[in-house]
Amino acid sequence: AVECRPGPDAQDLPLVPGLPDEAFHNDGQLTKREVRALTVPALVPRAGAVLWDVGGGAGSVGIEWLRAAPRRKAHAVGRGEAKCVTFERNPARCSFIARNAAFLGVPNLHIVAGEAPAAFADADGDPDVVFVGGGLAEPGLLEACWERLPSGGRLVANGVTVEATERLLAFRDRVGGTFVRIAIDREQPVGEYRALKPLAPVLQFRGDKP
Repeated sequence: AVECRPGPDAQDLPLVPGLPDEAFHNDGQLTKREVRALTVPALVPRAGAVLWDVGGGAGSVGIEWLRAAPRRKAHAVGRGEAKCVTFERNPARCSFIARNAAFLGVPNLHIVAGEAPAAFADADGDPDVVFVGGGLAEPGLLEACWERLPSGGRLVANGVTVEATERLLAFRDRVGGTFVRIAIDREQPVGEYRALKPLAPVLQFRGDKP
């Protein structure tokens, strides 16, 4: 048996959510560190669970979820290991995800190159948890994710744009759930001084399927 561990440059990075943004190769499409630190616990990492990360970007949420998931000892190889399936339509970002997963030591991340929800047909099995970090404006995406979840499954979605917020509000009216608003300020230079500047606020939906 082979145990996969993070590479030498990643060994000092913590397993708790909220790795530095610089730990991920990306093109700007990245869930920021502070938002990630709140999103991963909302997805409840657990041994043996399957996460679908829809609109993976740099794969940061799925990777941190896998790093945080406990490993359950088992006799069969692979049994008890958490698994993440990441859906990303941009080929360049698919390569970012693969590179980040290798660097941060999460071999149980599988990439499906395609646009959700059509790409769901290429996934093996159904998820226990779904995170939607991109493509919320796509008609029917949230409904398709909800349909694939089993009873007791969880859906978490982060919206930033007005259109994404509108869809989340309408979706919550139909299925229930709760909202959390995440507002983060970061210190940045302003000429010769320093000031706290806000990141784009995030509306986070959390829903458990009855």
